Amino acid sequence: MRHPVKVLLAMALMMASAIGQADAKMKVETYNPEIVSEVHVADGFVTQLIFDEGERILSKRSGFEAGWKLDQANEKPNILFIEARAVQQADATGAKMTYKPNPREWDTNLLVSTDKRNYVFNLHLVEARNKVAAYQIRFDYPQDRAKAQASRAAEAAAKQQELDRKQSLQDAFQRAETPKNWDYGMVIGKGSRNIAPDFAYDNGLLTYLGFLPGKNFPAPFIQRNGIEQIAEFSVEQRGDYRVMVLHNVSHRVILRHGQEVVGVVNQGFGKQYQKDQTTISDEVVRVEADGNGKS
Repeated sequence: MRHPVKVLLAMALMMASAIGQADAKMKVETYNPEIVSEVHVADGFVTQLIFDEGERILSKRSGFEAGWKLDQANEKPNILFIEARAVQQADATGAKMTYKPNPREWDTNLLVSTDKRNYVFNLHLVEARNKVAAYQIRFDYPQDRAKAQASRAAEAAAKQQELDRKQSLQDAFQRAETPKNWDYGMVIGKGSRNIAPDFAYDNGLLTYLGFLPGKNFPAPFIQRNGIEQIAEFSVEQRGDYRVMVLHNVSHRVILRHGQEVVGVVNQGFGKQYQKDQTTISDEVVRVEADGNGKS
């Protein structure tokens, strides 16, 4: 007598083995727009084509429409059902003749267009017991996944680069707590005193322009190759001052707000920096000028 525990164990192993094996009629095909895919449909059976998730079939056309039934799933626009069907034709006397699907005469091609891709197939009708027959063909898209992963990686790298840039700038701010160069002067255009900074200094890396509350906050410009361009900057609050932090040190900075204009001149540009100071310098000079910037 066979031990019942051993029998149950053997049955469990057989079931686990069966579960782990993929049925040959359930196929997965890698999408390649440059090849013709082969579809073998068993006589009397239906074959299901499953395209990409979210893909929508727009058109389908076979070379033998009378002999093949093509049904699109209403609830799943990325699924197509294919089966061979009998054809009725009238003979010479007008009598209708029915021709059943014949594997030797039913082969044709199939073209499917979706909102994402084009597919080209050879349709083959085979005997019901033919092992090449497929009940389901699911398409796989490794190239698309690789592109999506590369895109996500590039996006993550760009975000990390921006975070690193901000962190680097913040580190520079921390290193720049003590100013080094207070030797700045200004030319203030007529009627432009409300955008003139209340202090100006740099630390060799960054330039700081401070504005008390109530002043208009201007846009900074610098000259590059004779062309005036907006300067890269950020803003931070230090006590009562709203501080414009320019991300470089320039000889001249032009501040604009509407018709108001102020020129900020780094008179220590290219010179050896003075010893570190901890108070706002009296060396900042304001010169009242007419609307053309002439004093």
